[in-house]
Amino acid sequence: MDTTLLPIQTSTKDMMEGLRALKVNIYPGYYNFVHYYPPLSELPPVRDLKAIESFIEAQKHNIGLYYHIPFCTAACTFCYYTKQVDYQKEIVESYLKSLEMETQHWGRYLHNCYVHSVYIGGGTPSCLSTYEIEYLIKMLRSHFYFPNETEFVFEVSPETFDEERLNTLLDLGVNRISIGIQTLDNALLKKTKRQYSAEEAIEKVQLLKGSLIKTFNIDFMYGLKGQTREDIRNCLKLVEILEPPSVTFYQRWFLTNNKRYAESRASKETQKRGDQDLREILLTKELIYQSMRKMGYTTDNLCWFVKNSSDACDHFRFRWNDNSYVGIGQSAYGYINGVAYQNTKKIISYRNFLKNNSLPITKGKVTTEEERATRAAILGLKTNAGVCLRDIEKRYEVQLKPKVEKQLKQLVKLNVFSIDDDRLSFTEKGLFWGDCVLSSFMDEPMFYLSRRRRP
Repeated sequence: MDTTLLPIQTSTKDMMEGLRALKVNIYPGYYNFVHYYPPLSELPPVRDLKAIESFIEAQKHNIGLYYHIPFCTAACTFCYYTKQVDYQKEIVESYLKSLEMETQHWGRYLHNCYVHSVYIGGGTPSCLSTYEIEYLIKMLRSHFYFPNETEFVFEVSPETFDEERLNTLLDLGVNRISIGIQTLDNALLKKTKRQYSAEEAIEKVQLLKGSLIKTFNIDFMYGLKGQTREDIRNCLKLVEILEPPSVTFYQRWFLTNNKRYAESRASKETQKRGDQDLREILLTKELIYQSMRKMGYTTDNLCWFVKNSSDACDHFRFRWNDNSYVGIGQSAYGYINGVAYQNTKKIISYRNFLKNNSLPITKGKVTTEEERATRAAILGLKTNAGVCLRDIEKRYEVQLKPKVEKQLKQLVKLNVFSIDDDRLSFTEKGLFWGDCVLSSFMDEPMFYLSRRRRP
């Protein structure tokens, strides 16, 4: 495989200065991945659950399901998700019973909806025993309607995944498995507290490759502290050899205070250092994109590569295309018929809510039409198809704010976005800056109600 770098075009001075001028923070944060709107951090406490129940009950269309399994063999240094590493059998059993109670609640609310897709993530779902996996999947199937074509995704980690679990998942109708490898550098695996070796990770991918699973995905990461470009090349070589149907490369970025680089009062030396770090990330990203393209992969969104369109994760396509999904479990978050919410992050509190016959939602609100339109725009731009802003305006009876329209035109001029047949989408160059650009629209709604006076 030829991984010779071409002259990098994505970190030109004009592009960086152009984005800076538009108030885009080009220095990615600790985990710069736009996945939800409104931001979870801005959801208010729920004082009266009944105030949002009527909106939930009014949901009539198909839904996605996400189940959070918080158990892990170790607390990886790069992971911010809610997890538990000191757990025992009785704790797992108690948690599964709580999941069942929450599932029963949602099943009553949404009995007229059918499930478009299911995603079981974490944490590390493969920490569960085969008996516990069977209990979980049979339980959730008993409370919702699943058409035959429903995508069913299950996350696994090499140290807890084996042939017995694989066969159990296949028997239960799981048709997509996502395995998190992250890196093939054994020293880096140890440093980040991953509980397996590169050799074991490769062995488990080979197990998936030779199985009857419909499709599977490999997760890699780049930007890990201490990670070399040679490690990325080794990951790409593994992709070339095994040809997995789907691959993700998630970006990590370790800076003590990345915001200082974006501040106007930052010294020239500080900005220079930040620019050097950013260039390294961009060189790595270009290596990934070019190599994956040469191997016949196409981008399905900002960090996903697939051999065929049918290999893409339909669950995320569904969520990012302005649809509703239910998040079930400790700290899980969802979006149902305009209600944005998140469950309690404390496991004791989670159990107590359900024992008291109440959904464990502690943060949430009914979003405004402007927020719903903004959600549709931001998440829709993560997909290859992009968005038609005029369709969004019509659907939610809103209009794009003049300052946002001006900024989008400037981003088109800068070659971050393109407009084709009234659809806005990222360009090849724009993909490199995708989440940074989308983050710049997160602070306030992009639209205003068309039946009100212009702001």
